[in-house]
Amino acid sequence: MKTMLLTLVVATLVISGCAQKQTPYKVVKRVDYNHKTRGLQAYTEGVTQEKISATEYIITAKLSSSSDKIRSQNMVIYHAAILAQQSGYDSFDVLKRKSGQWCNFIKNRQGMKSYNDGGFKSSVRVVFTEIEAPKNKLKKVKRINVLEAINRLEPKINAVWSDEEIDALENQRWDSCFNTYR
Repeated sequence: MKTMLLTLVVATLVISGCAQKQTPYKVVKRVDYNHKTRGLQAYTEGVTQEKISATEYIITAKLSSSSDKIRSQNMVIYHAAILAQQSGYDSFDVLKRKSGQWCNFIKNRQGMKSYNDGGFKSSVRVVFTEIEAPKNKLKKVKRINVLEAINRLEPKINAVWSDEEIDALENQRWDSCFNTYR
């Protein structure tokens, strides 16, 4: 019985491992910003946009272990550019950037942790503006041209990685999470 269960578990892992792909660019949540619940939100894999005002947003990308930090950073800038364009603006200012990793562990009955999943998470706070508008000299902001960002990032967002690249990335994530949280 144990042999059959072990075989089933291994087969499931092999099949799911073969099907592992990068987190696709997809908006999974659109919410109005609420400073009271900001830190309590659980983010779903994909892009979340929090509307602060008609021209200000916080964009967050949470990706699986088969995606990298650069992809998460590109995804938030790409989505900010798409939103700015849809709102009729030709540029946006990046007020704040944040990147990190997340790791998910499961505890068994003996209290031992096992690594379940992990990935990168990036967020930006942006304000839509016109390219000719004066910059706020009191704050360090980076102004990004919408069309340039879309043209530069769209091929990167839609790029398909090989199974070998994804496997190597997942192994790095596993090592990073395991060594950070043990």
